[in-house]
Amino acid sequence: MSNIGPIALPQDLAVLAVLATLGIPHADRNGHQYFAGLSQFPPAIQYAAQAAHADLCEPHPDGFPMPRIRAGRMETGSVIDAPFGLAFEPDLSDFTPLDAWSPASLDAEL
Repeated sequence: MSNIGPIALPQDLAVLAVLATLGIPHADRNGHQYFAGLSQFPPAIQYAAQAAHADLCEPHPDGFPMPRIRAGRMETGSVIDAPFGLAFEPDLSDFTPLDAWSPASLDAEL
């Protein structure tokens, strides 16, 4: 099981922060390494995530944000400070609205 940002990863990290507050010293969350950071998201979302969570993300050499991991750890200050872990309002205008989505719409986007 895995997840990616810009929403799911900060929210998972917020839950892990609560667990740490409860005295649970270690939690393992895997999967983010299977993806090329936030490269699959529109540039506006990439920029907003990087700006809002600069402690959590860093620019990949190709320019898109990716998780900042040092010695197996991630900084979560911006996640802890944000309501529900998300420190920005994502612009979803580039996505297909749910009422317009169908399996056929996937081919239309290619």
